Amino acid sequence: MDKINVGITVTILDPKESLFTNGIRQNALILRDTFKKIDFVNEVYYIDFGPKKDLAGSVWEKYEDCIINFDESLSKVNVVVTVCQFVSGDFVKKYKEAGIKLVRHIMGNSYYLFSESSLFKDDEGSTIHKQPGYDAIWISPDRKSTRLNSSHMSESRMPSSA
Repeated sequence: MDKINVGITVTILDPKESLFTNGIRQNALILRDTFKKIDFVNEVYYIDFGPKKDLAGSVWEKYEDCIINFDESLSKVNVVVTVCQFVSGDFVKKYKEAGIKLVRHIMGNSYYLFSESSLFKDDEGSTIHKQPGYDAIWISPDRKSTRLNSSHMSESRMPSSA
């Protein structure tokens, strides 16, 4: 079996921003680590849709060798998994023309919003919809409680946003 190269979409606007400002970047890191363990995966890249920037001294610096831009991805990957950046329109068209498979990975809050919308709302828009050109949709309900481990905290100590 031929080995494949996988691209995971990200947008790095400010390289100094923490990877922990939200869970989606953490998911992208874990997903890369997971793909690297698959025997038929050769390389895993982050496809940065943000402007080119200096990553020196940032949390992204250790991944610099595997961060590519959209144009580079057209010749380096066989599969693109959208995690931190959804691609549509001309991007999808160019990937399809290059024979690259597209997977939309939906996780966390988007999953829960989709579930609620599907069950209780007739035709309200959703963050999940069929997008022309995608070959697959993966849905992962991987959102951890945002109630700061509420099972160990009294109601009076919970943040008001919980």
